[in-house]
Amino acid sequence: MRPIQTLIFGIVVIAGCQPASQSAPQQHAEPSQEIRGRVDWIADGDSFHFQCDDGSSLRVRLEGIDCPEHGQPFADQAKRVLQQLTNNRVIWISPTGTDKYGRTLANARDNAVWMNGELVRRGLAWHYSQFNSDPRLARLQRDARVAGVGLWQDDMPLAPWDFRERGR
Repeated sequence: MRPIQTLIFGIVVIAGCQPASQSAPQQHAEPSQEIRGRVDWIADGDSFHFQCDDGSSLRVRLEGIDCPEHGQPFADQAKRVLQQLTNNRVIWISPTGTDKYGRTLANARDNAVWMNGELVRRGLAWHYSQFNSDPRLARLQRDARVAGVGLWQDDMPLAPWDFRERGR
């Protein structure tokens, strides 16, 4: 190798060996990467604090869904179901990005259940189609609505984004 190429190669190798900051959410931002850990506490039906196996922690917002807000019908049930799905279990999250509040957007699953989809399937969350085009979530919402489960028991349930808008 030429001396300049050797120098550049050495800089790249050294830079790649630097430890990542555990507080930076970007270290977990690769969309296909799964992160193993446990849920410390649940904020609401679609948000929780996640303790990663590597010792770091993340604030997580479930990708592609929006659960009823505090004060709306089915908000408490959504939170309770998420607690049941995550309680004392190892789960995996697959980050897809970061929301405007700095939370990691992610899909969450254990060995058997995709939690984002399960909340929609039970009628405890809307598919947040304004920000997500996952056809599985669209189908699960359509099926829940037809079956009249959860929030779809109401003829005209108020979407959480409309509820938040009215509160402004």
